[in-house]
Amino acid sequence: MWLARVIALTACFIAVRCINPKITDQNYALTFDYLQKYGYLSKDVDAVPAQRRNDVLRKAFEDFQNYYDLPSDGTPNKTLQLMSKPQCGFRDILKHGTKASLSKWPKTHLTWNFYVANEAELSTARAAFDLWSQHSALTFERSETNPDIIISWRRLRHYNTNIKVNGPICSNSFDGPDRFSLHYMLTHEIGHPLGLLHNRRKTSVMFAFTPDKQYPVKLDQNDIADIQRL
Repeated sequence: MWLARVIALTACFIAVRCINPKITDQNYALTFDYLQKYGYLSKDVDAVPAQRRNDVLRKAFEDFQNYYDLPSDGTPNKTLQLMSKPQCGFRDILKHGTKASLSKWPKTHLTWNFYVANEAELSTARAAFDLWSQHSALTFERSETNPDIIISWRRLRHYNTNIKVNGPICSNSFDGPDRFSLHYMLTHEIGHPLGLLHNRRKTSVMFAFTPDKQYPVKLDQNDIADIQRL
């Protein structure tokens, strides 16, 4: 059974964290929680003997650096600065220790609805869907009856259709729609229910961290290749 994929915009981007640019006792817990939240540490890491936990954290920290092509020269400043930026709450690694991916749709015409949205927000959502349809075989239509993709400002969770496999995703808080470009955020978040994960390309709309420049919103060549592969 295929369930609707929910985009809860109040739960998609988390605000800037207060992570000190140097690993200290004060931000050790924040760094640990961050790496666990985004899939670099397993949920059962607490079962690791205390004497090995630092090694496990160091490996997870290096995995994050490798994922985003950050320098691993022993100076963690750039890494911790990136962790402090506003970021999508979707996990970089869906299931620790695996190459799990999102399920794809078995059809190319998808319906959507944006609950409790005004005309300006609906127009912005159409523009975001149009970006994806312009570069793929997918077509989109707004429908208030059993839509495939549900967008809402309510505090929900981000679900993939196959919940038993992928589980609930994106349960973080978000500061509000005026903090980021709605067009950019919608384009990024729509990519997830379409089946796209995060990537490390800063020019990509699927880059996990909010870019300083959000206008104009466009897909890069890799985004286009990724959506066309689905």
